[in-house]
Amino acid sequence: MIDDLLVLKPWQKLIGQSLPAGIAVNAGVRLAMPHELSWLTIPIRFLWLLACANGLNLIDGMDGLASGVAMFATGATLVTALLTGNIGLAVATAPLAGCLAASLRCNSFPATIFLGDCGSLTIGFMLGCFGLLWSQRTGGAFGLAAPLMLLALPLADVMLAIGRRFLRSTPIFRADRFHIHHKVLTRAGNPRKAVLALYGVCGVCSSLALLLSFSGHPWISGVIFVLLACVGISHLRYVQFTVALSTFFRRSMLREIREEIYLHELQQDLAGAETIEAIWDVACGICDELHFTTLRITFDGRAFERSTKTDVKTMTWAMTIPQGQEGDLILTRGAENSQPRLMAAVLDCLQSSIAQKELTIRSRLIKQPTFTYWRESLGGERGEGFQGRLECAGPQR
Repeated sequence: MIDDLLVLKPWQKLIGQSLPAGIAVNAGVRLAMPHELSWLTIPIRFLWLLACANGLNLIDGMDGLASGVAMFATGATLVTALLTGNIGLAVATAPLAGCLAASLRCNSFPATIFLGDCGSLTIGFMLGCFGLLWSQRTGGAFGLAAPLMLLALPLADVMLAIGRRFLRSTPIFRADRFHIHHKVLTRAGNPRKAVLALYGVCGVCSSLALLLSFSGHPWISGVIFVLLACVGISHLRYVQFTVALSTFFRRSMLREIREEIYLHELQQDLAGAETIEAIWDVACGICDELHFTTLRITFDGRAFERSTKTDVKTMTWAMTIPQGQEGDLILTRGAENSQPRLMAAVLDCLQSSIAQKELTIRSRLIKQPTFTYWRESLGGERGEGFQGRLECAGPQR
């Protein structure tokens, strides 16, 4: 309620969510795990409640979506409570199911009432608590598997949001329009179809959760769930994960390693070059390895040029990089060679090395001895004679 009224910052909201999560964990909302791993239950329960609350909050981006997702999860939990004779869980979930069913009447597209953060965070937190109570019935290795399936859509949205923002080096709490429901909306064309499609996903997940809890072979529903999750995420076509996964293949990893090795060796060679001629020798090696058609360096009134081809018809582009006040680094490239991935990094190393060499040369010129010459007249009239004196302000030579 405070966040809806005052608009809290993300870290302030996280602190506010941590307080009730800690109270719930301390009050006895437990998780069934093997005894040797019992020490893990406290952080897992704490993170689970935070993830459920924020997951339902993040997915509340379309009319009726968050309420519908919560309705499926609450309904499945209520069915489980009734079938297992868990009266306490049934009494807790039945009012929530009624509230959600009533709110969907006005929250569906086009909505006239909205959950807000006050509603979505509260519902997500309650579903997290109900999931922990459900896990106590399941127990064993599949403790949180059924609740995880129930809330797969909001939890997947949280994990995907964190992952893609991390890969793009953007703040994790920064809002964007690349959530799961945004992707589905782009394909469906209108909000009603998108919400119905996501309802279908929740229905399948709820069915698999019930199958896992009451089937004699829970691993079957687990395998089906994992396969469907992989297919669904791949159809979202997040470019961040496509690129990240490609680096795990052998060729991509070896290429990245080779490029890093090449850049480190290049930096060492340029650092050891004491003269512009030595830098030019390194630059000629770069010209051969990166397939530059022409390389020209103008530095301190001197020009170094190398051309590997004379046919200018195949040249695709030319680049001129200023070097200091008077120098230039000019490169051309042919069409028959693809652009190397590390070309920008290589040119940056070369430009930095030349600029550093220019600073070194100029500092040496400033430190050279300075000479002052003047004439001291001894005669009375102009032209009768003079005596010259040369005085050195620096070391004697």
